[in-house]
Amino acid sequence: MADKLLMISVFVTLTYLKVIPFWIAAVVVSRDLILSVGVIVIHVAGGTVHPSPSWLGKASTFCQVTTVVSAMLAYYFKILPGLPRGAAWVMAFFTVASGLQYLVQGLKQLNPPADPLQDELPAEHDQLRS
Repeated sequence: MADKLLMISVFVTLTYLKVIPFWIAAVVVSRDLILSVGVIVIHVAGGTVHPSPSWLGKASTFCQVTTVVSAMLAYYFKILPGLPRGAAWVMAFFTVASGLQYLVQGLKQLNPPADPLQDELPAEHDQLRS
């Protein structure tokens, strides 16, 4: 959780300093906000969320860190007038894709597949009652 807050604060700070465009920070912040709201909704509905780490989440984090480092280096050394657009779009793609993946994982945990043994339980209970 602390690493996500750190990443959000870095993107907000870089946006405030006009090092990166606003839409990049909006993608990162909105993804984490949507995931947090999704976890709260699933928890209120009676489910639990245990997202497992995936290569997509790790790729998203790698792209976000790469974007931050390249933006800071470009700003400090005045190498580029701004962040390369290709890198920003790749980061945005992986960020959105990993967010969707986590939501799908949470929804699968909310509605677990039906257990075939549960269909037999009512019949057994009826036999015990008679």
